[in-house]
Amino acid sequence: MEQNEQFELLLKESKKRNFYLRIVVGCMLAMVIIFLASACIVVPRAVESFNTLNESAATFDAAVTEMHELTVQLKDTNLLLQDFVNENANTLTEIITKINKVDFDALNEAIDGLRDTVEPFANFMNFFKK
Repeated sequence: MEQNEQFELLLKESKKRNFYLRIVVGCMLAMVIIFLASACIVVPRAVESFNTLNESAATFDAAVTEMHELTVQLKDTNLLLQDFVNENANTLTEIITKINKVDFDALNEAIDGLRDTVEPFANFMNFFKK
């Protein structure tokens, strides 16, 4: 009987191991299903994020190119403005010197004199309008 008892004991142990093995396999299967479901949700979002990042990088590259072109244009404009100022510096100096030589007090006195002269003539002409 000893052999029978050993077989029974071995059968019981095998059934226990089989039961726990089924639980482990079930847990592993559940983990695989959860992993696959998560991958189905996460992967498309990650691909979309990478595509958005790629588009943003392309936009940034275009903006950098435009900034470079703008910088070149600003440098050219600056050089043209410097050339214009250098060419006209003497003329501008002469104009400012001439403006400073104008006697504004005498000009104001001449304007006052003209007003005093024209005012009686304007009154005379207004007399005929009535």
